[in-house]
Amino acid sequence: MTGFVGFVGFVAAAADAAPAATDWAAFLGRLHPLVLHLPIGLLAGWWLVELLAMVVREAGVRRARTLLLAATACSAVLATGSGWLLAEEGAHAGAALQWHRWLGIALAAVLVASLAGQWLPGDRRPAAAATLRLGGLLLATALTAATGHLGGTMTHGRGHLVRHAPPTLRAWLERVDALVAGTGGAAGAADADAGAAVAITGDPAAADDLSLTLVALETHCV
Repeated sequence: MTGFVGFVGFVAAAADAAPAATDWAAFLGRLHPLVLHLPIGLLAGWWLVELLAMVVREAGVRRARTLLLAATACSAVLATGSGWLLAEEGAHAGAALQWHRWLGIALAAVLVASLAGQWLPGDRRPAAAATLRLGGLLLATALTAATGHLGGTMTHGRGHLVRHAPPTLRAWLERVDALVAGTGGAAGAADADAGAAVAITGDPAAADDLSLTLVALETHCV
């Protein structure tokens, strides 16, 4: 009897300790740091296969190129979707987040369009597909660099790229950083500091005082 009572108590305690219903949006959103590296690596592989196809003109290389392009496009769509869900948690705010979000969507769109071009009908298909594919490769590379930089800005703070740059490049990189990250001027700085404050507190409503403190510290102390 004692053993039965103990078993019932164990089951009741386990039921009380059962986890809440899964928040799939939060779970999938927090996969973003994992999946965001897939399109970056696959894009580098696409460059290599594209160069190989210029030397080795075989059907197998062309099929591998199309397969790699499809994998890159699919991974970019996954990274974009998970990033959108992660942004909805409100851990980041400001211009950097908005640019990161929309440039990521543009990157996915360019890759999907490049993939769709591989199945263009008609007699002009090879030339049109090659133009769309190579143009997409160049544009996707530029968008990947910009989107990744903005992600680094949100994670590591403003100036993380230029802080340790060689002196001859620092001034130019700082101008590019201010332009791309949206941190130029007082308004951009306020956006970035507000985003950092939200990331620290986890509560946009409670971040106002902290953002003011960050501005004061950077202006008068740092």
